[in-house]
Amino acid sequence: MSTIRRRPWLFAVAVFAVAGLTAVTIPAMADETEPRAEVAGSYAVFNEPGPEGQRDYAVEQHFIELVEQTPAGEQINGAMFSWTRTETAQALADAQERGVEVRLAVDKEGAGGTTNTDPNNEAIAILKSAGFTQLTWCEGPGTSGDQQTGCIANRGYSINHQKLFSFSATNGMSDVVFNASQNWTNSQNNQFNNALVVHGDPDLYAFFGRHFDNMLQQRKNNNYFNSNDGYYRTADRSVTVYFSPRATANGGNGTEPATDTIALILGYIKQQEGACGLDVAHASFTDARVAVADQLVRLAKLGCEVRVAYGSMGSKVHSKLSAQSGVTLKRYYDNSAGNENPVSIHSKYINFSGTYNGTPDRDIVFTGSHNLTGPALRNHDEVLMKVEIPEATEDYAANFELLWERAACVDPPSGGC
Repeated sequence: MSTIRRRPWLFAVAVFAVAGLTAVTIPAMADETEPRAEVAGSYAVFNEPGPEGQRDYAVEQHFIELVEQTPAGEQINGAMFSWTRTETAQALADAQERGVEVRLAVDKEGAGGTTNTDPNNEAIAILKSAGFTQLTWCEGPGTSGDQQTGCIANRGYSINHQKLFSFSATNGMSDVVFNASQNWTNSQNNQFNNALVVHGDPDLYAFFGRHFDNMLQQRKNNNYFNSNDGYYRTADRSVTVYFSPRATANGGNGTEPATDTIALILGYIKQQEGACGLDVAHASFTDARVAVADQLVRLAKLGCEVRVAYGSMGSKVHSKLSAQSGVTLKRYYDNSAGNENPVSIHSKYINFSGTYNGTPDRDIVFTGSHNLTGPALRNHDEVLMKVEIPEATEDYAANFELLWERAACVDPPSGGC
């Protein structure tokens, strides 16, 4: 059953976007103790596939709705990794045809290094023939046997892994950002995925516009996070954006806790006042991100209830988490009946409720394309957004409860169920 939860007044919020939300240079991981103001509207959309692999197209269908509701003369920007769905490609082609400016940055090869290059891929054929205002196929110098198809990242293995779009105006909203975990491929519709929509903040929209310009021009930067366009926080503090790739202190791409974006974010959770809960829904949690696991262990020792629903997990991470009281693990991979479309998690989000950086009673979601893997931090074009807007955080909390209820494999060994 698909889930789209919205408040009736959200679309009116865009009308009174507060003037003066200017982009400012903020040091990475700056202090965030000031309370936020509710300015930008936000809501979430989820794929919730059926228990026997019934596909749910909610995220894709809502994206198509936004494209179809974009008037002539407006602009759509996008970045996508893997693409086989003709429905999304045709919707964008139709938008360009009716006078919308469409600019896309697409990974040259896609999943497995072959998805987007398959000569039988009809979606790619539609994109190539649509006459878009700009279409960039992300690629690197090709000096390695690894896939080098990032628009920003430029290492031995770098891909454009984002599933990110912006709309200047659509569906009664302005300055819209659509940040998803979902590729436009068939199998993604029988996996749990999510999309966060934020609107009504022109300066946040302009920040993403600069990012899309960087992508479309392929301005390579393996430490993009620490560039002027790699980090942004809205003036009302309701949204923060963290881009990858992020280099280690010496410019490399190894394991280094001091420059692990998500580990540092979790480091703001310190002494707790009252209840504390942290829920992790991630497709992949590898040993390259042991620093994140260490933070989860620390939070459990603080008294936070930590729940992790995942698709795959490294042995070191599993060992740390399974040994810690207060941490519960569930692997979600349901193919018990030999379903043609096994159900799994493809979302990448973290929900937190409690005292964050000294301020109690905060509900926060961190979501985007960023897996808990080494390449997501160091090698790939990725986006992570922190959102503290009740309408969005409530939706993610409800989605996690469904995931937790449906996850079939409880506290498994690292090898699987």
